[in-house]
Amino acid sequence: MNKEKHAQNIISTICDYFLTQRVKPDHKDYSERLKKHHAAIIAAMKAKQHSDIKYAIDLKESIEVLYSYYPADK
Repeated sequence: MNKEKHAQNIISTICDYFLTQRVKPDHKDYSERLKKHHAAIIAAMKAKQHSDIKYAIDLKESIEVLYSYYPADK
């Protein structure tokens, strides 16, 4: 249950916050950003559905890809 709750929180956060407020159509790399955020959502869905560690690793890596869009020093 805990694994599924965390995965759902990731999906909700990406959809409700990042895709609605942070990913803007005027970004020159808009479609690439959409693809990477979508990949993280799919990875979270798979991690939610499976107990194999490879899905958790895939989710971690797909989230790390998003770091470049949100530098901490802004």
